[in-house]
Amino acid sequence: MLEIGQKLDWQEIEATSSKLLSRLVGFDTSNPPGHTEAAARFLYEFLFEEGVFATLLPTEGDKRNLVAQVDGSGQFDPFLLLSPLDVVKADPSTWSEFNPFSGYDDGTHIWGRGTIAAKSLLVAQIMAVVLINRLGLPLKRHLRVAAVADGFGSGNAGLEYFVENHLPLIEAERCLTWGFPPSVELSGKTIFTLSRAERGSLRLFLRAEGKPVFFGEPDAARILMNGISALTAEFSADFGSDDTTGTVYESLQAVTGDETIVRTLSAMSRYPDPGVPGDRDTSILPDGLTGYLRSLNRTQVAILHLNAGSSADQGTRSAEAEIKITPCPGMSLFDCGTRAVSTLEALGTYAPYIAKAEQFRGSVSPPDDELRRILTGAIRSAVPDAELVDGICPFAQGLDILRQLGISVYGFQPIQFMDGLEDGANRVFGDDERIAKSTLGNMVRIMFEACVRLAS
Repeated sequence: MLEIGQKLDWQEIEATSSKLLSRLVGFDTSNPPGHTEAAARFLYEFLFEEGVFATLLPTEGDKRNLVAQVDGSGQFDPFLLLSPLDVVKADPSTWSEFNPFSGYDDGTHIWGRGTIAAKSLLVAQIMAVVLINRLGLPLKRHLRVAAVADGFGSGNAGLEYFVENHLPLIEAERCLTWGFPPSVELSGKTIFTLSRAERGSLRLFLRAEGKPVFFGEPDAARILMNGISALTAEFSADFGSDDTTGTVYESLQAVTGDETIVRTLSAMSRYPDPGVPGDRDTSILPDGLTGYLRSLNRTQVAILHLNAGSSADQGTRSAEAEIKITPCPGMSLFDCGTRAVSTLEALGTYAPYIAKAEQFRGSVSPPDDELRRILTGAIRSAVPDAELVDGICPFAQGLDILRQLGISVYGFQPIQFMDGLEDGANRVFGDDERIAKSTLGNMVRIMFEACVRLAS
């Protein structure tokens, strides 16, 4: 790897990667509606110029998927890199300086929605494939990269479309995709996560009907918000833990030499209220880490989409929302749904109703010591003091469909939050999302080295 690395101009690679990310962020792929056609075509043209074989796959409307491959000998099964091409929505009015789809390069950072979650990862994966192709490195397995639609939405134009219509293009032994959190700082060390599990979730599509305010009854918007508030209150006290979440706490304890932090982590894994003083005083932990750990043990209720209708004087007659409930460990999706129905029924006449419900099951891949060893080596070539620990993605990624096919799926997003401008895990999906160009350069280097070792 040292000899290979010396053949590469990493400054030029960082500059190329930054330009690629800036252009990619400039395509508004926010979901809904998740229009990815223009972004996918842009990547296709970039890969074509680099001599990498790629395929554009149309689905419905303005959604497109892309898959590219560098051929290996076929001695071993293929390895798949996977990233979403869509992003979560962003409100330009809440961003302080730049439009979320500007992809603005201020000389140090690239700004815009997706610079962290997760177009930067897609750029790192594509650049790894491009560099391997440039060097003509002999591989023992095919190396594939897929950019998919509907990674952050409820549509079926992404992975589900691949599996049903083009499965041979993404079949693999292992898959590396986006994970959460990208990194945290603990005991003076940069901690990256390798997640082999994802949380399951229940998506509810709520609707409410109301009357004009002069009838003396609540309008649809008020009814809808009352229902969402009731659901949030119903699940707010839930707490649970299991072997999978316990592994995350154990991994973190293993990399810190601070006994106070060890006791705090141990307490957080067992008690429903980790915010009390003493051994459970979480003020000694980074906010991003505390928020992440709490997300693993608690039921979460999140609003994905809200349409409260017009603000006319007579009141809103209809309103709708899409919410996601991620139950704590130990609660099944069925029990979660039953509680949600009972909670809304208890509101009586003025309650929203569930128009549709969707289940996204969680899933777990087996431990992979070889993958861990390779990724740890690749990380430390760029960030010498870094550690790699077990993690769980607190979101339902819909990757169970791949695990059912026998593909081991792992989340890995090597973003190091190196300066005060990036606010750790809190910056993910947040306003003023941006990434340091040097961080992107390190991501490319890490992904390149990992892919060379995994594929050769």
